[in-house]
Amino acid sequence: MESMIFERFINYVILSQDELGTFVGRPELLEFCCTGGGADAKLDGVGIKMNGQLVSSIDDINQIIENSKKIEVEFFVIQSKEATDFDSAAFSTFGVGVKNFFSDPLLPENEKIKLIRELKNYIFEQESVYRKLVKNPSVNIYYVFCGTTPDDEHTKAIKQLFMKGVKECQDCLGDISLEIVDGKRIIEKCKDLENDFSIELNICDIFPLTVYDNELVKKAYAFTCESTELLKLLTKDDGIRRSLFDNNVRDYLGNRSGVNSEIEHTISSEPEMFLMCNNGITIVCSDFIQIKDKLVSIDNPQIVNGCQTCSTIFLQRSNPSLKKVQVLVKLICTEDSSITNKIVRGTNKQNQVLEESFETTKPFHQMLEDYFEAKCTSIRLYYERRNKQYSSIPTINRWQIVNLRVMTQSFVAVFLQKPHESHRHEAVLLQKYAGVNGKIYNSAHSPYPYYISALIWYKFEDVFRRNILSDKKELRPYIAHLYYIFSFTAGHYPLNAESKKDALEKYCKKLEELLFSEHFDEIVCDVERTFNRCKSEWIQSGKSKYSIKDNKEFTEQLNRTAREVFVNKKINLEEDTNVLEKERWLYGNILFVKYVKKHWFAFIKTDDCTENVYFDSKSYTGQERYLVPGTAVRFVMTSKFEKDEKLYFATKVEVVKK
Repeated sequence: MESMIFERFINYVILSQDELGTFVGRPELLEFCCTGGGADAKLDGVGIKMNGQLVSSIDDINQIIENSKKIEVEFFVIQSKEATDFDSAAFSTFGVGVKNFFSDPLLPENEKIKLIRELKNYIFEQESVYRKLVKNPSVNIYYVFCGTTPDDEHTKAIKQLFMKGVKECQDCLGDISLEIVDGKRIIEKCKDLENDFSIELNICDIFPLTVYDNELVKKAYAFTCESTELLKLLTKDDGIRRSLFDNNVRDYLGNRSGVNSEIEHTISSEPEMFLMCNNGITIVCSDFIQIKDKLVSIDNPQIVNGCQTCSTIFLQRSNPSLKKVQVLVKLICTEDSSITNKIVRGTNKQNQVLEESFETTKPFHQMLEDYFEAKCTSIRLYYERRNKQYSSIPTINRWQIVNLRVMTQSFVAVFLQKPHESHRHEAVLLQKYAGVNGKIYNSAHSPYPYYISALIWYKFEDVFRRNILSDKKELRPYIAHLYYIFSFTAGHYPLNAESKKDALEKYCKKLEELLFSEHFDEIVCDVERTFNRCKSEWIQSGKSKYSIKDNKEFTEQLNRTAREVFVNKKINLEEDTNVLEKERWLYGNILFVKYVKKHWFAFIKTDDCTENVYFDSKSYTGQERYLVPGTAVRFVMTSKFEKDEKLYFATKVEVVKK
């Protein structure tokens, strides 16, 4: 019984690492992943994640397939032992169980494993999955025990044999990782799940800072400490503790930044001068205690200034010169967000923080970030309040990230109805419409229109990537005008930011339905034809085509035409039903080959299409032995509509010889 509890606990810890709330309110999901017991085929826990979500049914899988443009699949396989001694025989047997799971089974399997195997097989057999796969499914393998991992040649050898066996599995797998989690690593992984934490640091010098007549600041200090002590605060599970920088204006800018390269140079060449040359860091915390003369405790710290300094120190942690580096720390104890925002603004004056960067520290933008995070749709968008905030998260694609510039420009085009102004720099737009003007980022505004503005941007960028428009190069400078025309497709005159909140949210709901509609591509084509009609009329009237982008008069013409097309429906746009592709050679690599009895089919991953491209023996006349994942090929792409969905197929497939 105790072993079953331990297995359940380990499964919870490992499967919750990327998302703390994985099992909150879903205890049945944890039970589903716990496979230990009789006939467990040496597997105590198995989890399948698609796009970061644990799945427990074919319905879960189908929902993700239906609502996702791209799919990533991860398998998690876990074996847990309470023993303190590393059992190499049990470890090797676990390898047999893993290989058995990813092959035709020979070992007896209980009902839980059989059910999870059905899900695995369903994923590997679905053409709809492979059309959208970013890469072949990855496997994360964990062998857990409570002792210390031996560091000897025998252990290294059986790990290599373990990995070799898994790589030989019948299933077409991608990246494979194997981690032996010993007692120390169990504790570290448990600490990673904690929301709050405190840290004790040995310091060099300290003195209090006097804050007159401000009860919101509990206490304030300045102290110096060695950078090796600061690393205790920064380090988490062999990585940097990124949650420390949630309230920072910027994320790490990289070592190509002038300031960061100077920090690296000082650490390496003049470490003893670091304290004199660097402005230090600023920490806001909930409490601070000076335990001893040179020992302090900090509760719930947030680094609001000094992300570049801290990140550079962390990256230089193996530099022997770091032992000579001291850092100046200013620490303020407060639980009031307004004080925190003032500190953020006041301390971020180095490394040229532009005025518009402070806009995103205001509560409205923090609320927007939370709103985007909570929005549960098939398309996940992330509001980037801080520069490069999400750059370290590989599962988030760059086109999912909405920054202040994108948000401001798209909102001005759609909800201020000024596409002729929206191309301007966000600083200019903020100066004109934010702050006391209250036209944008007003605390009384609903977040919904801002989300819709971002979603319009995302969907149109996706259209451009997929080459849906007839002449994307010609249309790119006028993309804000396309946003504005789209706002008419809800069937009535567009509402703006000054409209009543209830009416505006209903209008946003209609736009969101259109953005997720299966007919969105057709709607966009109508938007394009409307723009081209206006452009032709503009030029035919004797006006210059070069005076369109920033011309208010052209926006007024768009307004009239779009109203007649989509609202009054008095103009019928000529329909273009031609879906033929131009025949040209495209290049890619084979992602996956699946054999079913005497037949086979495969998919090509190519930069020329957002989906993976299907082909089979009808489109390939070469030798089958060359059809292995990673092989470079060239092909001609065609498409057809099935159930109102455009599917891509490769013809004339040829292996590219090196």
